[in-house]
Amino acid sequence: MTDRLDRIEAILERIATQQAVTQIQIDRNVQLIESNAQLIESNARAIEANSNEIAAGFEEMRRELQVSFEEVTATMTSGHQEIERHFQDTAQRFQDTDQRFNTLLAEARADRQNNDVRHHELLETIQRLLAKMERSR
Repeated sequence: MTDRLDRIEAILERIATQQAVTQIQIDRNVQLIESNAQLIESNARAIEANSNEIAAGFEEMRRELQVSFEEVTATMTSGHQEIERHFQDTAQRFQDTDQRFNTLLAEARADRQNNDVRHHELLETIQRLLAKMERSR
């Protein structure tokens, strides 16, 4: 019976030793879990801070791009309006020049017609004078 009691004591000792080892492992695992939980919380805070910083950077970049887009659009619009004004001014100058040319051409034709009439009248006057001179001789 002592043999049996010795074996039972040995089994109980092994069980107690295993329980002690298991408890040590459980305690170490709990510490690791708590440490991991703290790391996870720390990483979550860092990720949130980085996400906020990235979001702020994106928002700032979006605003800068919007401003740049508006500036480029305003510049293009202004340039287009300037080109349009220049085109209209040039077209008006061409129209004015064409109108002046047509006016001068009409005046030149009228002057020529008047000159032709005067020239014809002068020739007739000269011919009459010559005829008169001829008769007077």
